[in-house]
Amino acid sequence: MKLAYLGFDKTLLKTNTVLSQYFAEIDYYLVNENLEANSLNFFSLPIMANNVCIPTDESLYTNQHKSVLFKIKNEFTLLKKNIFSDYRLTGDEITGTKKSLKNQFGFSDIESIFFDRKKKNYQLQTRSNGMIEYDYLIIQGHQLVTDQLQTVKQNVIGQQQLQSYLMLNLEFPASYKLHDAHLRQDFIFIDNTNFNTVFDNWYVCSYSANKLTVSLIIPTVQHHSEELQEFVAARSRQVLNDSLSSFEIGPVTKKWISCIDGYVTQKMTVSFPKHSSVFPSFDYWTQNKVNNYIKNIFVVKNKKNPVLFNEKEV
Repeated sequence: MKLAYLGFDKTLLKTNTVLSQYFAEIDYYLVNENLEANSLNFFSLPIMANNVCIPTDESLYTNQHKSVLFKIKNEFTLLKKNIFSDYRLTGDEITGTKKSLKNQFGFSDIESIFFDRKKKNYQLQTRSNGMIEYDYLIIQGHQLVTDQLQTVKQNVIGQQQLQSYLMLNLEFPASYKLHDAHLRQDFIFIDNTNFNTVFDNWYVCSYSANKLTVSLIIPTVQHHSEELQEFVAARSRQVLNDSLSSFEIGPVTKKWISCIDGYVTQKMTVSFPKHSSVFPSFDYWTQNKVNNYIKNIFVVKNKKNPVLFNEKEV
C-alpha cells in the first residue's frame, strides 16, 4: 500500500519506524520541510524555578523541590493532558524495521487532492511529479496543517481543525558563563510559580553551541503578527537575562512557529474515515510513545478495516 502523510515538519518522520511495517511506500508532504523533528522529551526535563533546579531523578528531591512541584502540579498536569490528549500510551518498548520507501516533499508542491470514489483511492496532483495515486491518507491534526489544506482544491476534510495555542520558538545568541559551555543543556524555566498558568510564564530552553533556543506557548491569533512576536522575543530575553545568571543572552536572531498538541477548539473531521486518519502532532513525544500510538491505538482501531488490514496482517 502507498500512503500520503500531510503534516507540518520533520517531527512526522518519527512515525516511519512503525508505519513502515504496514505501508510499502510513504510520502511525507511537509509545510516546513526544513524544520527538524523536536527531539526533547518535555516531561523528563529538569525544571528551574524559584532559584532552584529540580532534577529528573526523584530520589534527589529535597523538600524545597517538592514544594515547587506542588505549586506547579495543576499546570504541569494540564499541559501533559493537552500534549498527549488523554491517550493511554504506556507499554513496552516498540521497535520497527524500516522496510518501506520514505520520500519527503514540500506541501506547497500540492495543487489538489481528491478521493476518487470509483477507484477508492486518493488522486494527488503535484506541480513537480504530476498525478500520484495513494491508497491511504494521514493528516496531522493541527490548525497549521488544515490552514494549508484550505489553500488547495480538496475533498478530504470536512471540518477544519482549530487550535487556540501553538509554539513560538526563539533563537538567541548566548554565552554560558561556566567552564563547561560546550555541553548541551535542556530545561524548563518557570518565571513565577505564583501565576497559575503556563502562558507567558513557562519557557522550554535548549542551550548548545552558544545558542539558546526558547519555546513558549502563544495564542494562535498572534502567529501572523511580526510585531507581537518581536514583543514576545524582547520580553522573553529580558525575563531570562534577569533570572538566569548563568547566561548572557543577546537579541533574538531567529523565530519560527511549530505545533503542539491539544488546545483544540474545533476538531478536524475527515470525509472518508475508512480511507484516512487524523494523527496527533507528536511534538514533545518520545519515539516509544509515537510507536505505541501507532501500534496500540491506530492499528487496534483499524484492525477490522478491510481497506488497511486483513486478519492475517494484524
